[in-house]
Amino acid sequence: MPLRTLHLLLCAPVPVGHRVEVSFYVGQERGPFGNMVQVNRPLEPIVVDLDAGVRYAAHWLLHQGGVNHDTVNVTTDKLRAGLQVAETVTGRVRQCQVVTVNSTGVSIETTLVIETEGGAYR
Repeated sequence: MPLRTLHLLLCAPVPVGHRVEVSFYVGQERGPFGNMVQVNRPLEPIVVDLDAGVRYAAHWLLHQGGVNHDTVNVTTDKLRAGLQVAETVTGRVRQCQVVTVNSTGVSIETTLVIETEGGAYR
């Protein structure tokens, strides 16, 4: 099966050999002028480790509001309203690298190399 390399802006330390499902979403939110605009963040999907049952998700998929750095921002496991799956990739992790980037602030990046399964794309 073909390999697919995914560069992600989230922490997803999935062990090599585990099966994963990576779902990319699009949605809508209110823009700066009150109009609805499409939101597409292709570097911030939901990664589900199918072997361990762990879900790694970007904040925007679970929480509509802003970020408050003095409290826990996401207290639900439900997707926010109005999201649609744009693409799903399923397969086995062949490489995983998690990197902390400290330039203007701390961010975490994950690179997953996935051996995709047949019918893995939608």
